[in-house]
Amino acid sequence: MVFLIHELRDWASVLMSQNVTGCWGTKTFGAWTMCDHSEVSGNVLAFAWLAGPFISYLILWIGYGIIESRKSVSLRSVGFSLMFATLPLKQILAAIRGNSDETNAVREFFQTPDGSNHRTVAIGGLLLVLLLTVPPLIKAFKITNGLKDRLLIIPLFLLMPVIIDYLVVSVIMRKFLSNDIMQEESMPGTPFLVLLWGLFCLIFFLFTYKSLLTLFKKGEHRHRKRRSRSRTSVSNNDEESATMDSME
Repeated sequence: MVFLIHELRDWASVLMSQNVTGCWGTKTFGAWTMCDHSEVSGNVLAFAWLAGPFISYLILWIGYGIIESRKSVSLRSVGFSLMFATLPLKQILAAIRGNSDETNAVREFFQTPDGSNHRTVAIGGLLLVLLLTVPPLIKAFKITNGLKDRLLIIPLFLLMPVIIDYLVVSVIMRKFLSNDIMQEESMPGTPFLVLLWGLFCLIFFLFTYKSLLTLFKKGEHRHRKRRSRSRTSVSNNDEESATMDSME
């Protein structure tokens, strides 16, 4: 699902940029570019930069809505997975560096011709990203049972998808492309390998999506077992206390 959402985000930006510029840019692994857009207004270009993030945040907040509505354990598992599959940490880190799509969109709207307010623009992009990512992350932290699970699961789900996405998409798949594997363009600016990868992600997701329903089930089972042991311990202590009182 991480790979699929990554592809959806990139393709949304590519298609929107084609729509606003009238020509195709390029789409490779983990990167996309616009074609010549010197004659296009910056305010219009902002929509190309925002198309990809819109997909990510839509999925992120759908996940948040599923969790917030207190659905079944299976649906909460799906909601939790949707939220972290959008790679919120990656978006936050990109905004901190000042090169996120969101920051580029803010730049198109507000940066002065001489670039004198570039720091203000970067801060605005970061605040926008934090506003859209932090509330769902706080909710994910709250619904995770136990402090130990929170300190383990939340950092794990924040960090590991980012690392895996980088290694597979930006390292391995780019390596294949650089070795002239399926480099022929099946559509303008897009090698056939890129399209094949997106199709593979979709098919693999369709065959494995049911596993998302079980994410919280084991955790809930462990939580119930701990509560059961706790009640049993309290019950045993009460019985021992009653026995001691009777003996006295």
